[in-house]
Amino acid sequence: MRIYYTAFLFVGVTGLFGRFNFFSKSKDCGQSPVDKANDYEIRIIGGKEVTPHQYPWMVLFHYVGVNGHCGGSLIHPRYVLTAAHCDQEVPAYAQLGVHNVANASNTELIQVKRFIHYRKKNQADRPPNPYVRRNDIALVELDRPVKFNDRIHPICLGAFQNETKIRNFTVAGWGHTSEDASYFSGLGGIDTAELNAHDRILPQPFYPVPIFIPVSPVLRHVDVALLNDACGNLNRTKQICAGSEKEEKDGCQGDSGGPLMMKFDQRYYIAGITSTNGGEKCGKGGIYTRVSFYLTWIEKIVKVKPNKVKN
Repeated sequence: MRIYYTAFLFVGVTGLFGRFNFFSKSKDCGQSPVDKANDYEIRIIGGKEVTPHQYPWMVLFHYVGVNGHCGGSLIHPRYVLTAAHCDQEVPAYAQLGVHNVANASNTELIQVKRFIHYRKKNQADRPPNPYVRRNDIALVELDRPVKFNDRIHPICLGAFQNETKIRNFTVAGWGHTSEDASYFSGLGGIDTAELNAHDRILPQPFYPVPIFIPVSPVLRHVDVALLNDACGNLNRTKQICAGSEKEEKDGCQGDSGGPLMMKFDQRYYIAGITSTNGGEKCGKGGIYTRVSFYLTWIEKIVKVKPNKVKN
């Protein structure tokens, strides 16, 4: 299981595909303010620390009374795309514009209004393989719309003409750096998981309770490729398997909900949502919910029409 009880990982993607416009009113979707990431120290499984705010659509979910986190992707001023199993059925907050959770100045914290599921919560969507989920997708409606800036703006969404040409991706997040990472590893001198939101981590006065910080407070990323056989019982219509056949490159615990992305013409597009491991351990290939299968459903909720992508 790749989720909540520590942090989360985000995914970006590079591949071959054609031009298309953002499906909402924003003309700046998927644009990173950073042209090229610095070669920071390797931290996540096979990955590196990102340049601050390199992926301004990244969202980190905090749960009231739950020691865990999930990721998400901003696609609209009021909607975030994430995994269905990130709904912990407790009050939650979305943190936007964050790079280092231990230094949350100039970030926004917005209460979650509701999780919207493609299927009803608790519906039997698990196949016999316990590491494979079905319909692991949810839209999160924020309590208020967010204003876009150089630290906060959405990733692009579109309908691909030929998804088979998309071969390479990037994963990023605040999750475990190894399968055996302890909860307190990599915290940069912070020696407690529970900090007062008002004083230390999230200085917004409306945040009502302490939070738990991720294992890795700093966002990291890794490049991964499409895999055909690493994930058992894969539903290729609804899911994507990605990782590395030669090296351990993957998301890990706490990475759930973050985007699997590809880059074209200086824009990032969401291809998948981090769902679960392809096997028993991290680093052996991950399973991602295929976003294109759910575009019609997303359109009905968010009230915008994604454009077609000719690739």
